[in-house]
Amino acid sequence: MVIHLVVTDPNGHVAQSVTQEKNQVGDYVYSWTVEANAPPGEAQVAITTVSKVETSGNGGGVFVIGAIGQLCVPPAYQGPFYAAWLWVSAPTSVKMVCDSGVSGVATFSLSIFLSNGFAAFALPTSWDVSVPCNGAPTLLPMLGSEIVVTLHEARLPIGAAAAPDTKVTMIRDFGGTPGPTVTIRNTRAAAVVAPAPPHLAQTGGGTQPQSAPWWPALLLGIALVSTASIFSRVRGRRRL
Repeated sequence: MVIHLVVTDPNGHVAQSVTQEKNQVGDYVYSWTVEANAPPGEAQVAITTVSKVETSGNGGGVFVIGAIGQLCVPPAYQGPFYAAWLWVSAPTSVKMVCDSGVSGVATFSLSIFLSNGFAAFALPTSWDVSVPCNGAPTLLPMLGSEIVVTLHEARLPIGAAAAPDTKVTMIRDFGGTPGPTVTIRNTRAAAVVAPAPPHLAQTGGGTQPQSAPWWPALLLGIALVSTASIFSRVRGRRRL
């Protein structure tokens, strides 16, 4: 399961916020040192536990931060403190619908929120859910009823545009009745158009070279032919 711990100091500021995955049997222990300049008074402790296969729960307690040089005053209520277990949630699934040109698997990270005032927090990456494009629905962890789950697409299928975050409220399991199937769509990413090559401005103040007109060359050729013909006639007359 995952344990989420939040400690709020007497001024209402969050002094500790820890999310830890518990993989071994036994008690979970977390400790820290209260700052020397922490405000004196009662500090609030809120603990939430969630599980992939069992129900979830939350509970809380208080402890006193004393003032330097003064005797500690015990809290107004010293316990015992109890946890409240949530109802088991109905099996809830996620299905991916992918447009043409999109294929592969989408991976969603999960964060949860309890509507009764306990803090929202992200679950570890080991709780990520992978859903295939246009395939069978994938079950979400059981978590517990009334928990709001936010699915964030952390890894996209091939060729996909990112889908917006989706919120799912887990509902209570009434005698094995299946929960809802949430559908998320991945559209095809827009094609990337290569930018046009830049147009370089003319530099140097000169004009662009232009091709020479063809008619002067033609006239020159005609003149040369005519001159050659005249010279040939002159030479012929002299021989006679």
